[in-house]
Amino acid sequence: MYTKGALRPAEDQLLATLINSAFAAGKMSLRAFFVIRMLRGFAMRPSQLAAMKVSDVRDGDSGMHIRIPMAKQRNTQLRGEFMPWKPVSAGFADIIRTYLAEEVYPVATIGSRENAPLFWTAKMRKVQPTGFDGSIIGHANADNITDIYQLAIHNLNAISPLTGEKMKLNPRRERHTYATHLAMNGAPAEEIAVNLGQTHAGSCQPYIDATIGHFQSIENVVGAHYVAVGDRFIGNVVSENKDSNEFIIVNDKLSNVGSCGSNGCSAVDCGVAPLACYTCRNFNAWEEGPHQEILDTLLEEQINRRKDNHAELAETTTNTIIAINDLIERIKQIRETRNA
Repeated sequence: MYTKGALRPAEDQLLATLINSAFAAGKMSLRAFFVIRMLRGFAMRPSQLAAMKVSDVRDGDSGMHIRIPMAKQRNTQLRGEFMPWKPVSAGFADIIRTYLAEEVYPVATIGSRENAPLFWTAKMRKVQPTGFDGSIIGHANADNITDIYQLAIHNLNAISPLTGEKMKLNPRRERHTYATHLAMNGAPAEEIAVNLGQTHAGSCQPYIDATIGHFQSIENVVGAHYVAVGDRFIGNVVSENKDSNEFIIVNDKLSNVGSCGSNGCSAVDCGVAPLACYTCRNFNAWEEGPHQEILDTLLEEQINRRKDNHAELAETTTNTIIAINDLIERIKQIRETRNA
């Protein structure tokens, strides 16, 4: 079973949904939810998360920011260097505030809260506040963090929508997923390195090379015609006002969705664009396009066809629906990265 490679967008989206649903339903503890979200959202190693303190959370008028200790390097203390301060989304900031109030502050004396670890050892007890001096005494270790993650993820029983098998997950795979998705969205090695806390951009080039290699291997195995089935949305996302292509894709009902990188094809001539374009690598999808509205329409049509006993006809739009869904997720990731 593959346990190291990045999750595909459809798998990643399903996992995020399962995590949020489990927490909302009270089936996942606040502590486990916090660990998972921190590892997934910031591509941290467990050792980095274990070393974090309350002082690494900055909450002010401009919103919440966190700083992440650099991973321990040779001759370097774990909290000797830090990555730049990173912004936290408003929704997750509320979770962090709740976590601090319920899980961290009760174990620390008021005067030492800034030095308190975000994740403490099992020996710490809320009933007896402890004073912290800034050292890593009282911190959970990397194995503790990993155990919290693995137990909570195991209980989700996440089944891959692509393979039909239970997904094998671990913090390292989450980190690879984060970096690979950055590469898939066009981030250069330097940007990936900054987000991962790597000192050399060259160490992140394999993420970009692997992404290209994946596309090529799919083509070699199943042929170019079926690439869309394996890779879902494989086009580009651009802003309408920055799109330099002159061949704008329109039809009688749909417009403002994007342009064609090859200046037109048989899909355009046959009138099946832009729906057919969502599974084409030459499609430049506009970030501002009505993709959600198109997806909603296709889903409704598919449901109605199944109700009318036209199951085979309904399935003809499944690949397009998956591709649009992946596109919407990619646009969401782009906007979150931009806001950050």
